[in-house]
Amino acid sequence: MPQVQKITDKREKAIEKFIKDFTEEQFSKICHIANTTDFLIGKNEKGWKADFDFLMRIDKATNILEGKYGNTRISAEEEFMNAN
Repeated sequence: MPQVQKITDKREKAIEKFIKDFTEEQFSKICHIANTTDFLIGKNEKGWKADFDFLMRIDKATNILEGKYGNTRISAEEEFMNAN
């Protein structure tokens, strides 16, 4: 994912809202899933990639946690380790 270069006022407000709805553990999981999901890392028809602003959207973060973007590249072993 593209690296954040600046925390703008808009991003700061999004972060404040995000941390009211999600835990640090959930944020970590969202980042892990986003970085291992083909669609979110640009392996899609248009080459679109998720970015920080996308992840900070409550609806998109929820969708990521709920597996709505599918096709993750997590191996069965990693999935097992994450569950335990």
